[in-house]
Amino acid sequence: MTFKPDTGDRKTVTLVFPGDADISEGKVSILTPIGTALIGLSAGQSIMWTARDGRRHELLVLDVSQPAPEGDVADRRAPASSAVAAGV
Repeated sequence: MTFKPDTGDRKTVTLVFPGDADISEGKVSILTPIGTALIGLSAGQSIMWTARDGRRHELLVLDVSQPAPEGDVADRRAPASSAVAAGV
């Protein structure tokens, strides 16, 4: 999933179960506040969230894709109607 927060540059992350989370690899747990908020969003949708400092921010989803299965080098795009990233 690629998104652009109003606070900076676009970011690409993969939503994963908590045991697979590793922020240095861009793997965000579905149980984190941002992971939970991103579940179910499609490209073009946005969400508002409140940061730890109390300020409100907007995040725009640019792309939702499904990682290729292990052993497959081709990146498969999620259908436009799909709103959940792989690993969720």
